[in-house]
Amino acid sequence: MKKIVLLFFVLLKLNTLHATIYRLGFTGMPVSGIDFSYTDFGSAQNTASAGDTIQVYQQLSTSSAGYTVSKPLHIMGFGHSLDVNTGYQVQQVKDSSRNWVSITFAAGSAGGSVEGLNLSGVTIADSNITVRRCRFQEGFQMSWWNNCSTGSPFMMPRGYNGGINLYLSPTWAWWGARNLNNITIDACYFDSWQGIAVSVSLPWGSSDLNINNLVITNCYFNKPLQLSTSLSGQVNGVFMNNIVNHKFRHLYSIANWGGNNCTQGIFSNYNDGMISNFDGFLIKNNIFNTDDTVTCPLNAPNSIIQNNVFSTGGSYACVGLGGGNNIYGADMNAVFSSAWNNGYVYNDNQLALAPNSPAAAVGILGNNAPTDCGVYGGESGFGYVPSGIPPVPSVYLLTTPGVNASSNPYQITISVKSHQ
Repeated sequence: MKKIVLLFFVLLKLNTLHATIYRLGFTGMPVSGIDFSYTDFGSAQNTASAGDTIQVYQQLSTSSAGYTVSKPLHIMGFGHSLDVNTGYQVQQVKDSSRNWVSITFAAGSAGGSVEGLNLSGVTIADSNITVRRCRFQEGFQMSWWNNCSTGSPFMMPRGYNGGINLYLSPTWAWWGARNLNNITIDACYFDSWQGIAVSVSLPWGSSDLNINNLVITNCYFNKPLQLSTSLSGQVNGVFMNNIVNHKFRHLYSIANWGGNNCTQGIFSNYNDGMISNFDGFLIKNNIFNTDDTVTCPLNAPNSIIQNNVFSTGGSYACVGLGGGNNIYGADMNAVFSSAWNNGYVYNDNQLALAPNSPAAAVGILGNNAPTDCGVYGGESGFGYVPSGIPPVPSVYLLTTPGVNASSNPYQITISVKSHQ
């Protein structure tokens, strides 16, 4: 049954996407003249041409891997957290440490993209790169570890990293080009124990790095961002319609928590005082949640801060270059639905606004029309999609008479939908 689903999915995609599709990790029967299946990324990339797509059958993978992209390729998966958001793919496989990968967009990859994957990290060392609809995690721990079986039935992410590093490639001469341009991070879910969600790094011998037009929109973060070089360089862009939840991050190891007895609840870890640093950004339509009642979660004095919703009180308003119309002291249990669980956010099915939310229609679009704050509002062409399902047809339901059925005709029902 699964082979029928996967084959049908690929054939639909061939009619939807342009260029050639190379399947990585597909274990089904090859289709003559259509199937180009590989077991390792390097072989698929060597065969592929600029603009081609490598489709990663990540849920079938048996080991983690690292991909170094040196061509403008489009890497596409089937989504993440498929066991949490049912009704999106037939294969409702739980994320695990067996099926996450890391990706490096090296020199020569300009114009490339990745979407719909479960990732441990991404390094971007070339311009015009898009990262969309991915979940970032660093390692996993089963919820049934020792005496913790009373906790929620989830695969708990853990680890130090699980983020994106904007990096000046060491292959560039230190006296040469120092710019990264047009990086888009859209509709991603950043989730791990500590570290930085999106950061800027410089190799030895470099004094500055300019990042121009960095667009980060409709993402969820439970850790801070470092979007300031602290040197002579400048990072500028847009930070829009994101949710930053500094109240809760997953632990590095359950074994180090409460003597494995889970006496402190469901693996809670508060992060008072976490601050994200920005150079010159337009920061708008975001939701910031923290238990720190005396500090703005942003250090962005040269940025425009407008139409955001903060849990911190108005007396601790964020200092920026300009802006306004921010809401301070918001009750996040009123902002979000009851699924928000007081900030204990384990999966993206907890990010919807509540009915009559104070964050509804208080954001602003580029044309000055109102929009919701958070990941489900914002400009056309962006917006969060549960489980990061790519914008291509997916098979979400398959029914057959049964393995031993002898009916004639043999009726199969296949249900398909797209996620633009």
